[in-house]
Amino acid sequence: MATAKVTAKQAIRRQQILDHAAAEFNTAGYEGLSITKLAGSMGMRSSNIYYYFDSKECLLRDCYCQSLAHYAKALMDIRKTSSRYEVIINNFFSFHFNTWHAVHSKEHSALAMVYEQHLLSADAMLAVKSSFDTVQQQLDDCFEQGRLSGTLRSFSHQAAADFLHAIFDWGTIWIESIRSSDQVMHIAEISADVYLNGIATHFEPKLLSELRHLELCEQIIRRAAGHEGQFPVKDAISNAATRLFNSIGFEAASIDRVCAEVGLSKGAFYHHFKDKNAVLKYSFKQALAFDKYLYQEVTQHAKDGLDAIKLLIQLDAMAVQHRGIQLPLYRLIRKLAAEDVIDTIQEVDYIRSRFMEFVISGVHDGSIRTSASSVIAHCCFAMKQRILRFPKSLDSTTDSLLDNEWDIFFHGTLKRNA
Repeated sequence: MATAKVTAKQAIRRQQILDHAAAEFNTAGYEGLSITKLAGSMGMRSSNIYYYFDSKECLLRDCYCQSLAHYAKALMDIRKTSSRYEVIINNFFSFHFNTWHAVHSKEHSALAMVYEQHLLSADAMLAVKSSFDTVQQQLDDCFEQGRLSGTLRSFSHQAAADFLHAIFDWGTIWIESIRSSDQVMHIAEISADVYLNGIATHFEPKLLSELRHLELCEQIIRRAAGHEGQFPVKDAISNAATRLFNSIGFEAASIDRVCAEVGLSKGAFYHHFKDKNAVLKYSFKQALAFDKYLYQEVTQHAKDGLDAIKLLIQLDAMAVQHRGIQLPLYRLIRKLAAEDVIDTIQEVDYIRSRFMEFVISGVHDGSIRTSASSVIAHCCFAMKQRILRFPKSLDSTTDSLLDNEWDIFFHGTLKRNA
């Protein structure tokens, strides 16, 4: 009995140290906080802290993992409390805005940045992935049941914007801090998947709040689809292969399986493609042509810089769904490391990154005003971080042409709308 009481006291004391340390890490930083200072601020000796934690690194790790575990557990609890999708999503939003903003965002953001600079933990990564998997599952369930759009009527425009902010904030921290980790890259891409393949369908009409954008984007997508139909058999094979690559993986998607999917013989396949790598290359070249077409349409129809941002975000979401080329394919291409295909990816991502760099600089220097929709600037920043994972290298001729296009269109547009 005495042992049980001592154990309970130890648990309380350990938790007190963790809570105090989390607050101190946020204010003093990792280097600025020592075990001695922490002990002094709590009115105890250093040996009392070392009794529970071997080092400052161990203390930081436990602070961070506890913060992540708290978030993951809260999401799981929400799911257990109700079988009705409307209640689940309402509870999730309530938790998100009341708990996350009041406690977690302030505590997590600073602590995460400190943590990632000094120590990485597989436990922490898994905790983040668990959180994202839970969020994604909740959203997927609601999309499938057609429940989310009705639920959103009870939330304000700002609530929807804040939710997007939180999703992107999380992914951006990890992208910036740990570029080389495949596991963390996957976590960050989940956030992009949630936006592009799910949330955009329901949130974007609220964020854009202009029917003109939706109608224009639909027209652009239809015209772009017309440009893609020049090689029907080749495109059919490519589209079927892309679907299989996304659903079962590149290695598992055999040529026989691709042919069965599209209803063609292997002879027809080899008439158009020499192997699966050739299909992948063609698929991304088509995606590049598609993205270039969208870029041209944006420059032609946008009224100003902010209008161009809105169109780009909406088109990006619609194009991903139309084209069927998902983010896992980007990881696959990098894994295969095929130089000619990588160059194709670099070109389109170079265009996107230049666009985002222009947007961010414009927001900072005041040439682009975002007061009408602050979420657009934030989404652009997050998209920029996602895009900058890929290296940028173009030949000097193409680079020069792109520079001229940017200068002529954007600077001219900004002057007209000043």
